[in-house]
Amino acid sequence: MWLFLAALLVVCALQIALGALPTRIYGHDLFVLLDGAWRVASGQTPCVDFYSGLGVLVWDPLRWALALDGYRADAIGLARAFYTAVLGIWFLLLIRRDRARIPSLVLGFFFLIFISAARPLGEYPTWISHAMFYNRIGYALLFLIILEQLPVSRFQAADAPAPAAERSGTLFWGGLSTGAALACTVLLKVSFVLPGVLLLASGLFSFGVRRKHLLGVLTGGLAAALGALAFLHFQPAAFLRETVALGHARQGMLYSQTVSVIVEEVGNLGFALAAGLVIAIACFRGRQTALKYMFATLVVVGCDVFCRATNAMRGDLPLAAFWSLSGAMLLFSLPARSETRQRLTFQRAVAAMALFPITVPLFAKDLASSADAAYETAVLASQQQPHFDSARLRSWTPLDWQGDDPDAKNANGAPLIASTNDGIRLLQSLSGPNETVSSIAFDNPFSFALGRRPPEGGATWLNVSNNVSTSDPLPERSLIGQPDLLMVQHTTGEEAAEIQTILSLYPDLLAREYSLIGKSQYWSLYRRNR
Repeated sequence: MWLFLAALLVVCALQIALGALPTRIYGHDLFVLLDGAWRVASGQTPCVDFYSGLGVLVWDPLRWALALDGYRADAIGLARAFYTAVLGIWFLLLIRRDRARIPSLVLGFFFLIFISAARPLGEYPTWISHAMFYNRIGYALLFLIILEQLPVSRFQAADAPAPAAERSGTLFWGGLSTGAALACTVLLKVSFVLPGVLLLASGLFSFGVRRKHLLGVLTGGLAAALGALAFLHFQPAAFLRETVALGHARQGMLYSQTVSVIVEEVGNLGFALAAGLVIAIACFRGRQTALKYMFATLVVVGCDVFCRATNAMRGDLPLAAFWSLSGAMLLFSLPARSETRQRLTFQRAVAAMALFPITVPLFAKDLASSADAAYETAVLASQQQPHFDSARLRSWTPLDWQGDDPDAKNANGAPLIASTNDGIRLLQSLSGPNETVSSIAFDNPFSFALGRRPPEGGATWLNVSNNVSTSDPLPERSLIGQPDLLMVQHTTGEEAAEIQTILSLYPDLLAREYSLIGKSQYWSLYRRNR
């Protein structure tokens, strides 16, 4: 697998070189990631000292990358290369004994391009951004569970006239991988936990519970949990409290989002299920094995719908794409010598049906996004661009928004730079470097940008019906924090409505606890009353 390792090295080097990317969409999200990582680097613990919304496996690698890269925004590229390297090697260890080298290599290239892509899932290839990159990591963990629990090789073995017994060592180490991957979904983002459990349960149902395998699952999960407790400052009780709070903020959304996904993707979902049915009929002689494969297909597609509904994605079905690719590789790898020409033509046609509706478009968009990121970075290097008034942010250039949504215009490009610089100058002129600052806006870029100690408490982002509940609001300290200074953004459209909603949840906040000390074009600055 030297070819895979070479590709992994190239992809990681590219991610490091691209750094923060010339971001086209969701520019605010990078501020969220930098703020959370800066809080952890400053000694704060997620879910305890601040309302994080994400797991320690997001914040700690970012914190390590910031330390290595001198606390610059470009550290996000180094962090993503770290994820790609770890997951790539993990994938390689899982497939190292697979005799079908070419199909495994194809799956591996898909895996690498997927986790390293420069666009948020569901967006156009030219809308490049690091926003929500952790969703790709969550999906990659689910890929690893599928690769161990539901590989086509297990279905082939079960379909053989005299199924060979799986070696106990393979069972244990495979279980260890799945247990660790499942634990990592908890430590990354809780919305990936249920799909991981369902995929594991599907494998156990299809192939039975083996003592060695189950021991491996428990060992892998326990090892990951203990590692998180010892080295990542994971706090289970605080994590559970925050998970409940997030559930209250998002209640009622799952059903509507699920229906929306099914309606929008009915064609692709139908293709994925049809491909699974035809692959089951074409590849497996035993009726029982074919039924198990169809059941696994149904579980994978259902998990994809759930992930899409719970992860703020506007498109793509990654699990269905990975599953369809593995099925197509099975068809391509079937021995040709015992088949008629007509039969082989049928197999190729089925493989194409499995690939082209879902897998090929996803792979093409991901590959194109990374190519576009490299092109945009090269072009910007030779041009004079507006920049942030912060040495930590200066290497990052958000690009102007080119879509139809007027609210997105202020969150990207020159407007984002202008509003951030306006706030930086206001803080520099009216406050001291030892005063902590928070903001009532979608994000708080100022602690990281100015290198100030983060405030106690508060959230890394504020978004009504996402992490802000209007029916069951969190205590003020959890959502707003106890900063010395509070910045309130002047904006328009949906952002302005959200800010007013948040202020209405704490009607006495500004009048009782803070005094206005200055205003600028984009911000009002308040100081806490002593």
